[in-house]
Amino acid sequence: MTKPKPTQCFKHKLQKSIEIIATFFTPYLVDQSLRQKIYAIYVKGDFNQLATGAALLVPNHHSWWDAFLLWRVMKRLKRPFHAIMDDKGLAQFPFFKHLGVISHKDIRQALRLLQGGEVLVLFPEGALRPAAKVTEIHRGLSYFAQKSTTPIHPLAIRTVMRGADKPEILLLLGSPLKPDQASNFISVMNDLLETIDQDLAQSNPEAPPQGYDIWQTAPLRWDIRLGQLFKPFRSR
Repeated sequence: MTKPKPTQCFKHKLQKSIEIIATFFTPYLVDQSLRQKIYAIYVKGDFNQLATGAALLVPNHHSWWDAFLLWRVMKRLKRPFHAIMDDKGLAQFPFFKHLGVISHKDIRQALRLLQGGEVLVLFPEGALRPAAKVTEIHRGLSYFAQKSTTPIHPLAIRTVMRGADKPEILLLLGSPLKPDQASNFISVMNDLLETIDQDLAQSNPEAPPQGYDIWQTAPLRWDIRLGQLFKPFRSR
């Protein structure tokens, strides 16, 4: 048996080292990115229902931040999770692999994870869509729900600009659907999105929306800090 060349051994060790570093540092970088780029994250709904057991967590997909948010949700629940992404997306954002994202071609692996009691995230719209109503979804949601007999947890996400200098994100977790109710997902999701929109319409843009828990907020808005900085120089 021929021994591997020194160059091959070096490349293999280098690749392993990169993977280890990425595995440890990617979650840190994702967390810091959310804290630096997003002003606040507000949530409503019983997220404890995701704390144990197999679950299909199914959000709409209207923002680039959606995958990061799902990581934040599951981190708070102290649960690992897996999400499905097409190969093109994984090639463009390979670091998602270190957050539990797997290829859309690995359907059997995803199904085994669900049957083994894990949380699987599906974006049934299949791609990033405008921040409007959900109009159509792929049949993969029905397939995974029925094959694994796993409840469907619809999660509505809105990323908005309001009174702060950075985006704010609202998450609303709906009541779980039974596996044979996958066909109701679109209407349920649109009801949740409409609820968020109504909550925003009735809220002070410079205050947290009423009824939502705060999972992240900046210590002080940039414009307020700037105002405090120049306060000593104001004319009396």
